[in-house]
Amino acid sequence: SLFFHYSGHGASVRDDNSDEPDGKDEALCPSDYESAGLIRDDEVFKLLVAPLPEGAKLTCVLDCCHSGTILDLPFMFKADDQSMAAMESGQASMLANPGFDFGKILQVFKDSPALAVGAALGGAALMCMGSERRGKIKGMVDKFGGQEKLMGMLSQGGGGDKAQLLSMAK
Repeated sequence: SLFFHYSGHGASVRDDNSDEPDGKDEALCPSDYESAGLIRDDEVFKLLVAPLPEGAKLTCVLDCCHSGTILDLPFMFKADDQSMAAMESGQASMLANPGFDFGKILQVFKDSPALAVGAALGGAALMCMGSERRGKIKGMVDKFGGQEKLMGMLSQGGGGDKAQLLSMAK
């Protein structure tokens, strides 16, 4: 299970790739947005949602404006009286999000195949190993300078270190 929390500013900006039916992207405004830019919903989906392995649970609390569709999910829950009553009776279900573009998933695989495959394989491997081996993996990740640096190395073909890391997951 994973938990993501963001409290801050949110924005609605002109869609820059024509994937939004309303012509607007939702975005997070991080504290360094003036130099690093906004984090658009397309990026949030690509980096936070798409790489999740099957069975992973992600809970997100987004305390900001325009956060309703910031994750660009394929399903939605409408909190109206009928849906809330269904939830209380245990009959709630998710509705298809008519604005979801399944092409986003395919684009993530096309743009970052190593990230998609690595996240799926890494998640599966970590779920199958004991806590001692997970600790060894964490030590290896730390040795490479953290998760972000390691993912960059793996996506560029990291050589012998990559083989060493993968052998530890066996």
